[in-house]
Amino acid sequence: MASSHLAEDQLLPGEALWASVRDRSRLQAVPKEMGPDTRTLSRYFDVTYATAQLAPTTISKVNTAVQLLMVASTLAAPVFNYVDHSLLHMLWYITAGTTITSAVSYLVTKDTYKFFKPSK
Repeated sequence: MASSHLAEDQLLPGEALWASVRDRSRLQAVPKEMGPDTRTLSRYFDVTYATAQLAPTTISKVNTAVQLLMVASTLAAPVFNYVDHSLLHMLWYITAGTTITSAVSYLVTKDTYKFFKPSK
């Protein structure tokens, strides 16, 4: 959420897009074997229908830390007058790189999800 607001204010170019692409790849990592009705909005938010569990990859955990650092640094940039600093721009590129890598890791690593047996 904060990333999209920072992108709107032109403090953070494109990071919101990469974060949403990564999150979309997480949803695509779970195969459609779970059934046709599992991707509805009401079932998505109802935890009683959990049929699979996504496990975060190591790069995903690193990405989360880098994203938090990037958002905090970008929010502080106007206050401390370093909006156009090269280190801040480099942090944006590093964040984009780890976000893309995280998205790819969810798509290519097969042990990032496990299925629960349906209870009868």
